[in-house]
Amino acid sequence: MYEIMTTLEHNPETARFMAAMYLSDVRFSYLPGFATEVRGEISRAASSADELVAILARAGSAADPEAPLADGPAVRRHVEARDLRTIQEMVKDDRLAAVDFSPEGIHAEIVATCRRAVDILSAQGLTLGEPPDVLLVDRMPHPYDGKPSITALAVDGADEAEYGVAQGVYFQRSGLTPFYSQFIALHEMVHIMLGHRDPGRNAHGIEEGIADVLGSIWLSQLILGRELTRQLYVLNRLSSEYNPYSERYLDSARQAFALILIHGFEGTLEFLRGGRAELYRIEKSLLKAAPRTRIVADLGDDFMSLAWELLFTYPRSFVCSPAAFLFARQAHSGLTIREVAAQASRELRDEHGVLFLRKDGLVVLEGTPAIVFSEDWFRYDSR
Repeated sequence: MYEIMTTLEHNPETARFMAAMYLSDVRFSYLPGFATEVRGEISRAASSADELVAILARAGSAADPEAPLADGPAVRRHVEARDLRTIQEMVKDDRLAAVDFSPEGIHAEIVATCRRAVDILSAQGLTLGEPPDVLLVDRMPHPYDGKPSITALAVDGADEAEYGVAQGVYFQRSGLTPFYSQFIALHEMVHIMLGHRDPGRNAHGIEEGIADVLGSIWLSQLILGRELTRQLYVLNRLSSEYNPYSERYLDSARQAFALILIHGFEGTLEFLRGGRAELYRIEKSLLKAAPRTRIVADLGDDFMSLAWELLFTYPRSFVCSPAAFLFARQAHSGLTIREVAAQASRELRDEHGVLFLRKDGLVVLEGTPAIVFSEDWFRYDSR
């Protein structure tokens, strides 16, 4: 089951905007808070790619890059405008030129993604039979209709027997989003695979983590590509906004990845071949006591290195004000601190511990701070 915090009535140009955003190097930290007025205008007024580009061009030029940044709102407009200009360029990219952004077009992409996932899982001895039906609904079926924030849901044989709901993967029509809906579908495909083996048990705990690690990272990087998978995970899983529901997914994903580190990728797949009963048996042994073993997984593998970054080393805490973010993007060792940057530099020093000032006013970047700046891990707070 996947949740989102907000949905809009489906507009193909909103979908085009979201697709371009996921393919762009944007640096905001909280997706629901990013450029809300611009996104609202796109939803209301854009009916073609040209109109979308025009809206983004106006928004991108509203903040004059040469104008003085006199206050916090002006700085936020400046950094948001830079992200919007980046997205505007991606809208015109050849990769999006022939894409169908209608609900039917996104549905077709989800179906194709699920079919590829079935082939990949089957090659690993995790057979599912026929690919599941992918169903678009305006409202989730009972008893799941009480939470309008649910955007995707896997229904297996046990659900069908208990509630009379047809098996398949359900998507809320208003939540359909290019790439992200496929990313969600891959998470749900792991639930479908386990439900096919053991429908009498409920999905919870480490199964959600396995679905995220093997679905939204392993399958996603094989089908959608590494960089797009990373962007999807960062923007939707590593947000700067604390949400207990999302944090439980992250906790479970880290536990699942610990399982892979201890038992290796093939060893973990063997547990999955045993169904939910075997998975929950190994979950109990994992969580009750720290295992005394060495890491056996190969961290040089593309999937393992990406999961390691997203679940263990990606620093979520480096979310700062737009002013501090703008300053951090320009900072380098030996830079003279001027009066206009004093507030930003104090935030980076006092709240994030990545800036040290000498008495002569020069920045000192050594050790961890030097790594943080060189890796460009900063995001600006878009809440």
